[in-house]
Amino acid sequence: MMNNNIFFALTALVFFIVGSSLAIAGSTKPKSQHTHEMHHATKTNQIIIKAPWTRATPGASKSAGGFLILENVGNLADKLVHLTSPAAAKVEIHTMNVTDGVMRMRRIKDGITINPGEIVELKPGSLHIMFMGLTKKFVTGENVLVTLTFKKSGEVTVMLPIMAMGTKAHHHSHMKKKKSK
Repeated sequence: MMNNNIFFALTALVFFIVGSSLAIAGSTKPKSQHTHEMHHATKTNQIIIKAPWTRATPGASKSAGGFLILENVGNLADKLVHLTSPAAAKVEIHTMNVTDGVMRMRRIKDGITINPGEIVELKPGSLHIMFMGLTKKFVTGENVLVTLTFKKSGEVTVMLPIMAMGTKAHHHSHMKKKKSK
């Protein structure tokens, strides 16, 4: 009887530790010293990443979209070639369009090129980040980390605030939008 109680207590402790680690890795509460910079703009040597965000997910959802603005302020084209996140088993760039009344999403296999001076907006109903195989529910008010890998600029990790389900856009009145795709 005593051995069973110890076994169950140790098993419960292991599940608690593993579950807590997954929750912390995939989604974080804002840290005051990083919130403003990471939520508003992050910069590589030539790419500025602005207005990152995602939406809360319902119950057992295994996928979610992510959105942000990429601006190339450098003199050379760069390319977003890979994405990862502790919040999902797989992260890809997708495009969405409607053909004959049917919505279709497809993966952009070769990445996204951002030419000098160009702004590319990843937004709902268009080009976007696709999180697949979520490790936990996206909860309003928390954040999701995603690492973007650029061909020339390398890796940069961005914090996406989780907005309420149904949110159409994450606007900031102090940001000016030049053009979108």
